[in-house]
Amino acid sequence: MNKSWDNTLKNGAEVLCMAFRYTGLWIVLAKWHKQWVVWSVDSEGNASWGHYHDTFAAADQTFIERLQQTQT
Repeated sequence: MNKSWDNTLKNGAEVLCMAFRYTGLWIVLAKWHKQWVVWSVDSEGNASWGHYHDTFAAADQTFIERLQQTQT
């Protein structure tokens, strides 16, 4: 569960919420420019598998859905 980033990812996104996945990646809800994004992030802060949203509510829903997907 070690990671080399705190509240900012390598791409400059501000991390708002995160949860560790059994795969060794983090699910992260972040503010990036004028959008909210849900990414998978590795221990070094590299983001991938992004879903981009114009509202926080939509991003939060995606974050919850992504967490539920990793439970199964």
